[in-house]
Amino acid sequence: MRASKALTGLRDYRLLEWSEDDGCAITWKLAQGVHMTNLALMFGRARTGQA
Repeated sequence: MRASKALTGLRDYRLLEWSEDDGCAITWKLAQGVHMTNLALMFGRARTGQA
């Protein structure tokens, strides 16, 4: 999965930066006030949409 596609549903979140590693693992540096639980829900929904 590409980080750019994952970010499609994350416009409401203040993401400072992201990086895509060799294993398609995405490292997020979250802005203050963004909860990982909410991000995980949005991220999971984005993955479901691509299935």
